This record gives sequence, C-alpha cells and structure tokens, in this order.
Amino acid sequence: MKWYCVRVRIVVVVEGDEDPFFDDCLLVIQWGEEQVMAQFLSLAGKMEKEYLNGEGERVRWRLVEITTLDSIEDEIDGATVHFQRLPIDNPSEHPFTQTYGPWYRSDDLTSTIGPQSTDDDEDYESTPIDWYCAHLRFVRLVQDLETTHYYDEWIVFQDEFGSELERAIELGKLREKTIVNEAGRTERRCLVKVLTIGCMGSKLDGTEIYSEFMDIEQPDLFPFERAYSPENSQPKPTLCRDTGYSP
Repeated sequence: MKWYCVRVRIVVVVEGDEDPFFDDCLLVIQWGEEQVMAQFLSLAGKMEKEYLNGEGERVRWRLVEITTLDSIEDEIDGATVHFQRLPIDNPSEHPFTQTYGPWYRSDDLTSTIGPQSTDDDEDYESTPIDWYCAHLRFVRLVQDLETTHYYDEWIVFQDEFGSELERAIELGKLREKTIVNEAGRTERRCLVKVLTIGCMGSKLDGTEIYSEFMDIEQPDLFPFERAYSPENSQPKPTLCRDTGYSP
C-alpha cells in the first residue's frame, strides 16, 4: 500500500447563472499501485452532487479533471504531500538577509486543538490520534538576485498533545536550508509563515485536506448541461525528490 495526494477540480454551476466557479480540492488516499487513477476518479466522483438552492434553482457540482497526482515516498507522518509555486507581488519585502518569525498570525490562522491528555493511561492509549494538515509558505532567497516566488507546501502529521502549531513550525524549520548553488551564490530556503492548520480527525485515508474556490476566466465554456471526461485527465506531479521544489 502506498500514499498519494491528488488535486481535483470541481465546477459548481447554478442553472441560469453565468458565473460558475471552480472548487479545487486536495485528497489523500492510501492504495495499491495498480489502477491509482481509477481509484481517485471513484473517490472524487463521490463529491459530485445536485440539489435545489434556497431560490429553487438547480445547482450542480461536477468533476472536471484531476490536475495533479503525487506519490508520497516518505513516511506519511510529517510528509509534504503537495507543492505550489506562487509569484511574489512585492519582492522588495524579501531581501537576502531577511529573518522571519513568529511564522503565524493569530487572527488569520485556522487551528483546531487536538485530543488532550488524560490521567487514565488506558483510556489515553485507546484514544485515536488526530491527523492535521498545515499549509506552510516558504521563500527561496538567492544572494544578489531578486526573489520572485513563494514555495507553498502542504504537510500532514499527527499530534496528540494539542501542540499542532508547534509541530507545524518544527516541521517547517526542518525544511529550511542554506546552500551554495552551482553559480557560486548562497541560497537560503526560509519558512515565512504557517498559513492554515486543519484537523482531519483520526482517519487520514480518503480525507479532503484542502479546498479553494477559484474564479473561471471563460465561464461560457462551462454551461449547466455540459458533460465532462475526468477519466482523460493527465495529472502532473508537484513534488521533486531532489530539490523539494516543483519540477
């Protein structure tokens, strides 16, 4: 059995409405290496639904495609399961000598307290340990060069002491490094902040760990009655084993 992370794209359409939108979701699943795509299509297909909204209009959620697929080679507890590179709007905020901390803001961090310890050792040992997913933001600083991108990682881990924020920061700090690249310039990979932490419960397999609503640039391409062929998806990996960055 092997762990995988997949990003699926769902389109949400209201009949008669000209503003559909995407719901991009990350799912983690443990499965055999054969027919992985078929298993993900089956899992993601269960997210499809149709109902009437409060105004009596039909609403459809339809699986459009699987956009990324990563196999997790590391131990799943503490592993990076998904990666995304994003442009930086203001590179001057990240000079080469910049230091970061405390890595989160209490007013915008989503956090759920995990199971608490108990004096009853027997009851404590039988309590399932919760899984968490942390969305971490890193920056890659190169000496004498402008920093142009953030490097976001989604990391899953277990925590049983209500210290999930400390564990997320610890895992992020372990991913920091300083090297001299092939051009002879010093590079620093730094944790900028913890964006979100979510509690997944005691079962990780088959769990949705992240969801993001996205606008559609050409909404006319997604009419209410359109059918989709997610089985023809050609998902790409986001993780590069040698560098930790996207290929």
